[in-house]
Amino acid sequence: MRRVLEALEQRAIKVTKAEVDRLITDARSSIQAYIEDSAAVDELRHSQALLQKIANVLKIMQVHGGVLLANEASAVLQKLIDAEIENIEGAQDVVSRAIVRLGDYLEHVEAGNKDVPLVLMPLLNDMRASRGAALLSENVLFFPDLDNIQLPKVSFQPSDNDVAWQTAVRAKFQRALLDCVNKKNIPSAAAQLCKLSILLQRGCKTDNAQRLWWLSAALTQSIAIN
Repeated sequence: MRRVLEALEQRAIKVTKAEVDRLITDARSSIQAYIEDSAAVDELRHSQALLQKIANVLKIMQVHGGVLLANEASAVLQKLIDAEIENIEGAQDVVSRAIVRLGDYLEHVEAGNKDVPLVLMPLLNDMRASRGAALLSENVLFFPDLDNIQLPKVSFQPSDNDVAWQTAVRAKFQRALLDCVNKKNIPSAAAQLCKLSILLQRGCKTDNAQRLWWLSAALTQSIAIN
């Protein structure tokens, strides 16, 4: 079933990409027209509208990296429209690069490769820097595929007082997490986080919640042994 869904997703991307390619080409043409005539602000508005259409389509297709690129480029264009950017040439250049990269990135995904927004972070941060926004960190671009995690079978015997149990586990989790943040005996603190994550996974009734704590256990275990 999973392979069938992946095949359908790839087919949908191929069908949609032709229209997205046309929008990208039009957006590039509008940016070039503005570069040649800085008074042609309407070209910026047209390009921005096209990028927003692209973002909406890619959001439906769940191509997260493409959505981020289109939205960040659109944000830079808005700053140019509002005349709130000092380095206009730099902003023009970074938006042009982003639109070109958007087409390349979609081809990469269409070819069957994973959508990994993290590889776009340098370009995304270039755009954010051009408009004076805070830079992104790696954790912001982390999109784990939790839906396809095959969870191990776990059984949980609820206690007489679930609220008290959850409160106690949360307090222990927060203390161990604080030790990790403060770099205080990280291996021991991470091991404690791993054990508590396993307990929390067993205490969850829904698959989504169990996936979250399963991932937490895996991450903290890797920290504890490294």
